Formats: sequence, C-alpha cells, structure tokens
Amino acid sequence: MDLLPKLNEQKTYENVTNFFKRDLERIVLMSGSRMTDLASPNLNGAPGSSNFNNVEINLINGLDAQNIVKSVNDALHYGVDPVSKKILIGLYINHQRWVDIQPLIYREHTSFSVYRKHALISFAYSFEGWQVKNHCDKVIKLIETE
Repeated sequence: MDLLPKLNEQKTYENVTNFFKRDLERIVLMSGSRMTDLASPNLNGAPGSSNFNNVEINLINGLDAQNIVKSVNDALHYGVDPVSKKILIGLYINHQRWVDIQPLIYREHTSFSVYRKHALISFAYSFEGWQVKNHCDKVIKLIETE
C-alpha cells in the first residue's frame, strides 16, 4: 500500500523550474520584497503589513504574495537539505552557473544533475507544506502525480 500517489518526477521538475524562472520574481515584486532577500533566512526587506495592499494582491490571481514569498524562503532555508539549499539558491536566486555552484557542494560535476533533481523534488514537497503552514490563500501545487 502506497501512502502517496506515484510522483511524476519529470513534470514536477518542470513545474518547479518554471516556478523559479517565470513566476517567483513577479510574486516577490508584488510582495514588496527583492529576490536577493530570499538568499537570507530572514526576509529583512519585506515590508510590514501596514504598507501592503492585500486587496490588490488578492485580486491578482488570488495570491497572497507575502505569504508565498515567506513559504519560498522557509522551504529554501528550513525545508530542504543543505546541498539542495545551495543548489536552489545558487541556480534560481543568485542566477549562478552550475560550474560555479559545484565547488560549493563538493560533488562531482557529473552527478550535479542528480542532486539538482533531488533539490527540485525536495523543494516541491517542502514548499507545499510551508504554504499551508503560512496560511496562503491559494496553495501553488508544483507536485505532479501519475
């Protein structure tokens, strides 16, 4: 008996990659933060709720941008293992090349793809959980099942 449905790994990789490349920066900007804020465990640049127009943000695709950004931050810093964290922040937040990240994770360049895929899957599961914990209005589902 399987507790969880079978994961469609390829589709999940694509969903997470597309989220980081296409959606995250827009959500971060809508929240009043900066992409560089995600490299730090604390969102120091995030404005307080008094400076934030929740009505406007909720109208845009029904997203609560601040809670989503907090969920991304929590998933990156508290939800994935240290190697995955370095890979995800390096590739998608700092826009580094994989050859620049490889020495930081002390892994062979030939195995980087395996570690990157693991990082993407770990982030997908963690991000979904953090969205629930952070009371996001609408949970963005990156996990695809068969």
